[in-house]
Amino acid sequence: RSSMIHYDKSYFIKRDHLDRHLADTLALLAHQRQAHNLLDVGCGSANLIADLEKRGFDSFGIDHSWEALKLARNNLGRRILRASATHLPFQNQSLDLVTAISVIEHLRLQEARTFLSEVQRVLKSGGTLFLVTPNFSSPWRLLQGKSWFAFTDPTHKHYFTPRSLTNLILESGFTNPVFSFKTTYVPPYNWEFPGIAGRLPSLVKSILTFLLISTLLWRIRNSFWLAVRKR
Repeated sequence: RSSMIHYDKSYFIKRDHLDRHLADTLALLAHQRQAHNLLDVGCGSANLIADLEKRGFDSFGIDHSWEALKLARNNLGRRILRASATHLPFQNQSLDLVTAISVIEHLRLQEARTFLSEVQRVLKSGGTLFLVTPNFSSPWRLLQGKSWFAFTDPTHKHYFTPRSLTNLILESGFTNPVFSFKTTYVPPYNWEFPGIAGRLPSLVKSILTFLLISTLLWRIRNSFWLAVRKR
């Protein structure tokens, strides 16, 4: 019950915004892998999948929070279902792409294993799972200590490094992990440049955005993106 109190309306209004680079990345990835129907697990207010629906993808979302569902159904109506990450209400091998943006850190480790097993079940052969989660090996965590952004969310239960999550996912039957992606780089990734760095020229921030998303510099980001395929 206490966790449900944390997931109130203010929680989603504060944290659930459309990340333009992420939406563009997913659209490019889906086109590249010929994915037509997708599910966003923990969809929140459904800003992301509403955007992808407008781009022509057959999009569905689930969330276990009633507050999220109220917001989400304003965006995507009947395509939003109340369900948990550990019990996906979809048929076997029915989806091309499953996304879970800032979700897996809200699960206990055994729940994460169950979630990955469920994704294996609902994905078609060769389908894609795309995850975003806080990067526990980020140098920013070491520099900021207890004020690191991920520690400010009381609903987080387990943190991953890129290596630990890769190991878990490979154990769960996925393959071909990818951490860097093509996306759009203008406007730049402003929220990755706090304080004085936010005053950098837009061109410089656009170049840095490219480096942070599409090169090995993704390793220093506060969160990492990961795409894997079902065998």
